[in-house]
Amino acid sequence: MQPRHYFLPVLFLLTGCGPKIEPETAAPIVETAFYREVRDLIHDQTERHFAQAEFFSPDPETTPDPVRWMAPLIVEELDPLQMEPSRLGRFGRLDIEPDGRLILDEDQPTVYHWQQEVEIGGAPRQQSTFLWFYAASDASEFPNWRGFRTISDQRGFAIVWEVMSSEAPLRVLYVSEPTEKSARRQHGPPLPERRYTVEPCIQTQGDLVVARVVGDGPQPMGPFVYLDYPDRHLSTLICRCEPSQVGTFPASHLYQLIDLEDADPAIRRVVTRTAMADSKTSIDVLRLPGV
Repeated sequence: MQPRHYFLPVLFLLTGCGPKIEPETAAPIVETAFYREVRDLIHDQTERHFAQAEFFSPDPETTPDPVRWMAPLIVEELDPLQMEPSRLGRFGRLDIEPDGRLILDEDQPTVYHWQQEVEIGGAPRQQSTFLWFYAASDASEFPNWRGFRTISDQRGFAIVWEVMSSEAPLRVLYVSEPTEKSARRQHGPPLPERRYTVEPCIQTQGDLVVARVVGDGPQPMGPFVYLDYPDRHLSTLICRCEPSQVGTFPASHLYQLIDLEDADPAIRRVVTRTAMADSKTSIDVLRLPGV
């Protein structure tokens, strides 16, 4: 049985003492050597291959087909030497104890998701968010989170994925191959010091990086999400149609995909507040085709 992790009373999270919500930065982000170094590292990580990994997919018995196809397939790297568990353990289900404490139950791997309509470049788009939680190393701290939000086109194909993480030093995005090709036809080659045409000017958005262009499948589908060992940083995101970057999968598991509308109201507020804390409106600054 996996451990149950306890955190601060959820009351703090609902009254302003949870994840800090930073105001939007009005001033341009100045390009620095730190940003250049981290961007290079992020690009390099997308090519990593895991020797072994665990595989997590949504439970087909409890997940409707349309949502199940768009949900992430989560790949967690195992310790190559099989000596130590991940620093963050296994992602789990958030629950509220009768005394108000927030707990993470690792016996129930869970991903929370919700959809909403947003405006990108003056046009309405469908945005889907998938978020999951790991135990913090200190029981007094809020759980770590990983996930992404994605924007779809009118056909339902994802065009942009924006990484969500409690520990990300930069704003990291992935774009679909058709989106990058269309952007190049409209805008031309990438801007100076950029790898992809969709990326904005590096002098004003140096803390933003498009990590990789993702292949397009035959139908709308969620991506493989690769999380490294031991910190569970998102190392890459690829289409289900692209070659695997894992040697072997010794174990596979099912996770519960929970629509946020169906979650306990207290959990819904916790997850929503987490998403607000991770909201950086990065997609709007991309040089998307037609924008």
